[in-house]
Amino acid sequence: MGTNVTDIARLQRLQNWSAKLTFCANKYDHATPFLNELHWLPVKERITFKILLYVFKCINGIAPAYLSSCLALYCPVRRGLRSSSDITRLVEHRIQNRTLKSAASKSFFYTAPSLWNKLPIAIFALPTHFHHSRRL
Repeated sequence: MGTNVTDIARLQRLQNWSAKLTFCANKYDHATPFLNELHWLPVKERITFKILLYVFKCINGIAPAYLSSCLALYCPVRRGLRSSSDITRLVEHRIQNRTLKSAASKSFFYTAPSLWNKLPIAIFALPTHFHHSRRL
């Protein structure tokens, strides 16, 4: 999702520390209640949320053109497929070169469609950006 596990762990520790500092909590207290009180998502979930929010904006035409050009809606060749009625799926791109696999898999071009296609169908029917971000 754009960064490695070590960097995400460091950011999570920083976020936990910031939440504890905000509430003047003890260093040994759990950070989760404070994160919930502040309405802060954990770092990994926040990254996923932001990627999915950008995909939603791309599909609805309110994102920058350079991001929208990275995504393509899935259009099956055969009409009899079950997925032919599902207009919200995106084309997932495959990485051909093994040497570029680790770097390419972190890009929006590869990550966004796979995350979007894993969402439940009920989220796709939401009319606005506000409703979409509340359900994620």
